[in-house]
Amino acid sequence: VVAHGTDTLAYTASLVAWLFGSPAVPVVFAAALEPPGSPGSDAIPTLKTAIETAASAKPGIYVAFGARVLSPLNLKFERVAPDGFRNWNMAETVHAAPALFDEALPLADREELRRRFEAAINASMVMRVHPGMRGDHLIGLMDRGVRNFVLELYDTGTANLRESPYSLRPAFLAARDRGVRFFC
Repeated sequence: VVAHGTDTLAYTASLVAWLFGSPAVPVVFAAALEPPGSPGSDAIPTLKTAIETAASAKPGIYVAFGARVLSPLNLKFERVAPDGFRNWNMAETVHAAPALFDEALPLADREELRRRFEAAINASMVMRVHPGMRGDHLIGLMDRGVRNFVLELYDTGTANLRESPYSLRPAFLAARDRGVRFFC
């Protein structure tokens, strides 16, 4: 169980899911809107949910918030929302996936770990997506060797999947055909 701040939890959880997609044990990130002791605090219920999930869930990456257990992928923090977090655009939550690297690495092999992280960074792009961004620009980055995209999207307005030059759909389809991964 990892106690985490709310504002950056979605980034940390998705990064851990990307790097360590199928851990040997459940990894549960927990966040609360209000600290313990404050009126309406959700800290104790969140911690209870996180501990119960860590003790009973299959190995994977989870996010506990209040009484809910969420996926680390497509997770959005909305401070103004009454329940704080939501998973968008997911029929079913995902808690395990292929890791960035095919084989496990002994933690003692620091040079190999450094080499792998450097290779991952060189093949990755982290970016905000704004309305008006063309999807074919992402395809151009794929042509130049980018294999992992981490996109910061603003609700569904910047995840446009309609047919237009500003749609991300062609990039997502090209990524699927090329084995490129998107994390949003």
